[in-house]
Amino acid sequence: MARVISGSGAGYKLKVNSDKKLRPTTSRVKEALFDIIQFDIRNSIFLDLFSGSGQIGVEAISRGAKKVIFVEQNRNYVKTIKENVEKILNNSKVELEIINCDVVLFLKKLNYKADIIFLDPPFSSDLLEITLPKITRIVSENGFFIAEAPSERRLEKNIYDFTLLKKYKYGKISLNLYCKF
Repeated sequence: MARVISGSGAGYKLKVNSDKKLRPTTSRVKEALFDIIQFDIRNSIFLDLFSGSGQIGVEAISRGAKKVIFVEQNRNYVKTIKENVEKILNNSKVELEIINCDVVLFLKKLNYKADIIFLDPPFSSDLLEITLPKITRIVSENGFFIAEAPSERRLEKNIYDFTLLKKYKYGKISLNLYCKF
């Protein structure tokens, strides 16, 4: 069982699917992620790609994002996202979208920018390498993106006009922060 760590929904219990294919972000990594972005989250447009149970986007809602977009291909996971979002929306005036779609297809059709993009594709796939270049066109002027990946996975240092600013390691997991320079 996951919980909302901080903000207006702190302490809310979140449902996590028991599907063995789903690898929820651990509490330690989730807390580290929001420590990294804590000064940027309020009033941001937050895009949660490969949302799974939606716990990252729900945390963004709790911490004051003005708009949160969840993108998840699995219909059962989308149901879980909706259940988790309903728990926290009473305390928030966030604009919200939950999109049941393939992330790569979604990125081709997206016609607006996001300030913070978090992506956590299945580790056993090549979706991270496919998705990263597509993300660069939808990041707002002062925005950035963070990719969760296995610590041993080497990611490109430069992707178009974005640079891997820092790789934060938490055991077998890393958070990779890309900013525009």
